[in-house]
Amino acid sequence: MKPFRLVEQIGEGASGAIFVGEFGQLRRPAAFKILHPHLVGESAARRMMAEARALSLLDHPGIVKVFDVDMMQGRVCIVMERLVGEPLSQRLARERLSEERVVLYARQLASALEAAHAVGIVHRDLKPENVFVVPDPDVPFGERVKIIDFGIAKCAEADEDVRTATGIVLGTPTYMAPEQWDQVVDPRADIYSLGVMIYVMATGELPFSGTTDELLAEHAYCAPPRAVDIGGVSSWLSSIIERCLAKRPSERFPTMAALATALRELEQAIASPTRPTPRYAADDSQDEVTRAERRARAVKVRTTAQTLVQTGRRAKLRPITRKSGPPVDRLPRWPVALAFAVLAAVCVNRLAACGLAS
Repeated sequence: MKPFRLVEQIGEGASGAIFVGEFGQLRRPAAFKILHPHLVGESAARRMMAEARALSLLDHPGIVKVFDVDMMQGRVCIVMERLVGEPLSQRLARERLSEERVVLYARQLASALEAAHAVGIVHRDLKPENVFVVPDPDVPFGERVKIIDFGIAKCAEADEDVRTATGIVLGTPTYMAPEQWDQVVDPRADIYSLGVMIYVMATGELPFSGTTDELLAEHAYCAPPRAVDIGGVSSWLSSIIERCLAKRPSERFPTMAALATALRELEQAIASPTRPTPRYAADDSQDEVTRAERRARAVKVRTTAQTLVQTGRRAKLRPITRKSGPPVDRLPRWPVALAFAVLAAVCVNRLAACGLAS
């Protein structure tokens, strides 16, 4: 491997450990992601090389840069820029973000993901742990966010998706889009996951929680409490979150670029209250009685979904949704087939009778 010096380990993920050190003859500060020893093998190496290729395709200030990739004692090592800052998860654990900062971070993430989608890369595992907050004097608040982990990204041109070939559901259940449970992934899955992240940044709470099965049911069927009802969140931002969290991909923002545009409009409206109301603003004139009824209905829907899980009816839990109300079973097909058969028989008899009469 090219000259390098590891200084200390600063983190560890599912696929590798993260070290900081120096790289190359110029001793450039760098971060090193080294494959875990117990994962050494052809498939694991291919996955990590795929991550390196995905990152190498991207040149965006919101995505960590890759300098090189090589082998170290049979283990793949990705050499990346060394970031100074902290994971977004640590920032959220320490403080509640202002709405201005939430919108700024969300817009930066949407812009970075727009660049990834443009070259056919879907992230599939967006969460605060995979985002780093770094100093940047050229942006508001003097900070920007960077996506640092594309470990299970899916490339459109890849010959094989090695991480889904085994049928394992990939991602973090608290942030996964409903369709991702069935491994049907396109860029709109990232829009859903980013919507969950915006919800967490804005409210300090997850929209759904529970066991894996309960999360599956709730993401597929339940509407989370509206962010505007939790407090401290404007109806404008709440409307954007709700569209991101639509159960059907077709009801979300069509692209990351469209989401980034909506966030930019909101950002400008916050900065200048005299500007026109953003297109995605919602009417927040509902009284407390209406809000209480909506919260009660959400609790009832969530209870129904959890009951399906507890009674072992997981096979019925698929991301097929209604706009409101609890999930319903599909009608059986045999009555419809029987009705068509009877109708056909009646038509044949009438045609035969007409033929005899003539």
